[in-house]
Amino acid sequence: MSAVVEAHETSKEQPIRVERDGGILTLTNADAPINRMTLAFMNQLEELIEAAAEDPSIRVIVITAEGDTNFSVGMDLKQLGSVKPEDQDALFDQRLRVEAMRR
Repeated sequence: MSAVVEAHETSKEQPIRVERDGGILTLTNADAPINRMTLAFMNQLEELIEAAAEDPSIRVIVITAEGDTNFSVGMDLKQLGSVKPEDQDALFDQRLRVEAMRR
């Protein structure tokens, strides 16, 4: 098993709580109550999905969020406004890569 998909707690740099139960990997956006999709969240999500794709023992990835009001409000617009225009395409491409990842 890759170290990147080991269970761990969250931090500002790693906002996704990772839990593993056999072949089930649960990734939880732990930014309750609104569960923003920050740049750190998107980076970590991509890394975790890529690592899980290389681990044949992981059969299912569950993506969820803390709280009971909503899954996510979406991208953190305040943070998105700080992204340089030349980096916005890379961020959009990353989002597309994450959405396209399938086994």
